Formats: sequence, C-alpha cells, structure tokens
Amino acid sequence: MYAALAGAALLAGFALLLPTLDLTDTRFSAYGNDDEDASLLVNGLRQQGYEVAALTMGTSALDGIDQDQTDAVYLAVGPERGYTGAEARTVETFIMQGGTAIVLDDTGASDGLLERFGLEKGHRLLSTEGNPSVVQATIQGSLVNLWEPVELLVPEDAEHVTVLAEAGNRTVKDASGTGEIDEADPSCRDGCPLVVSVDHGEGTLIVVGDATFATNRYAEGSGVIGLVTGLATDEAPAQRALVVMDESRHVSGASEIGLTVFRVLTAPLSLQGVAYGLSGLIGGATAWSLYHREDQAWPEHDPGLQAPYMGEAEEGEP
Repeated sequence: MYAALAGAALLAGFALLLPTLDLTDTRFSAYGNDDEDASLLVNGLRQQGYEVAALTMGTSALDGIDQDQTDAVYLAVGPERGYTGAEARTVETFIMQGGTAIVLDDTGASDGLLERFGLEKGHRLLSTEGNPSVVQATIQGSLVNLWEPVELLVPEDAEHVTVLAEAGNRTVKDASGTGEIDEADPSCRDGCPLVVSVDHGEGTLIVVGDATFATNRYAEGSGVIGLVTGLATDEAPAQRALVVMDESRHVSGASEIGLTVFRVLTAPLSLQGVAYGLSGLIGGATAWSLYHREDQAWPEHDPGLQAPYMGEAEEGEP
C-alpha cells in the first residue's frame, strides 16, 4: 500500500514536470541539423565509406561487436554526460580487444574515461594571431581549425602515449580563465598537446581537446571530417567499417528520464511496480509534450543515418 502511494506521488510529480522540459535540447546530435549538431560529420563519414550507427543508452552494445568481422571505431563527440565506472570499463575493454576509440572533448565529461589511460585536461588555449578562439594545428599533414581547445596533459614517463599535434608559440594558455589574452598567460612555446594517441592492449584511444569544430557550424571548414577519417584508419575503410557514435553522452530531458526509468526498472522487485507505471506515463506524456508544444517542432532526422545500435544503460559507479 505504501509503495503504491509513493508510486502515485512520483507519477504525479513527473506529470507536472514533463510539459516544462525541452526534450530536444541537446548538442552534437548525429541526427540533428542545427548548427550545434553533428550531422554533417556523420554524412561526411558515410561518404568516405563508413557505416555509421549510434549508441543511445550507454556503451554496453560495444560488447557485441566482433572485431574480427568489423573494423569498428567508437566515436564520442562533445560528451555532456560523464562515464560511469561500468561504461568506462566497457570502452577500455573494447580498445584492449583491438578497437579504436576517438573522443572529441573540451570539457570534463570524459575525464572518468581518460583517467584510466593516464590523461588529464589542462587550460583552454587561445591564439595570439587573428581570432583568439581559433587555434590552428597540423594533424597528419592536414590543417585543422580548433575552437578554444584545451591542452591535454600527458605523463612524462608515458611511453604508450604519442602526441599527434600540439600548439606552438603562437598560442597561450588561458590561465586566468577570462577567455581573453592576458600578459600573464603562459605561452605554448614548449608545446601544448592538442591531439594524443594512447596504445592500450590491441587497440588505440585517440583524444582531441576540442569538440566545437565538429559541429555543423564549423565542420565544413574546420577539417574535422578528414581528421576523424584519418585517425580512424591508416587506409581506406574496409567494406564493413563501422563508426559507432555514442549518442548516450548527450543530455536532454528525454534521455535523462529514459536512463532514470531504465535504472529503476533494474532495481529490486519491490520497486518495479512503481517503475512500470512510471515508464508508461512518461512515454505518453513525452509524446504529448513533443506534439503539442507550440514553440517546439518535431526533430528532423537524417534519413541516410543507419539504424542505431540500441545499447542498454548499465549500473555502475557515478
């Protein structure tokens, strides 16, 4: 009885909350066509011969990829949600078994993953020439424009880490955090790593200290498509080459509620009755909210995007 009353109260709370949520407010979406989304990168990868799929509820689907049958690349663009311990271990296992993982990030969302490989992020970097926000770097022979990237801190004794690109003496560290160049800001004359590669087991982790350059706003001129395809493989992609974009790293009202419901559903049996009722209400209210809000259109989807890989959210350390 008490569980039923608690469930009713919980359902009522969500019913009041859902109409106020912006359920499509997310960045770097592989499906979206807004300036802050990443559909141009997806289209560019497909034109280069890659099949592109998406993880939407965690990283567990990586366990089902057979590296002997598919040249798979895990790609996280602009993570907004951090990695649980279980998710980070899944990506690490994927790499150890021969997979390639590419992470484009200039925030702290990927720190839980990167620390497993001995990497950290430093200060944001600014250019002393032209637009301070645009830091140019030559990566694998190609010029790439990065937008206020962060320095990647590499352990001095890390023999397994290779710096693929770094900023030079025309770049400073924004030590003051103002976003403007100050006299006290240290120079990168000794080199500030922007792109690093970590050999781990049979595979490789590649980290780029920027994600903004991958958005639709900048993708055509930033060089991100050539960079990602160049980092993904040294040769032309195999017939079954697969890029798996981790859409579960992006936060929106809908995705957060969906993950919460899934985790409640995997809770002890005494809570599952509440969870089933909650999930039904959320599904109906979400559809109602998306269709009836006058200021929010149904999101457009790239019709050429492959059907996503539907992973399951895992329980793990926060």
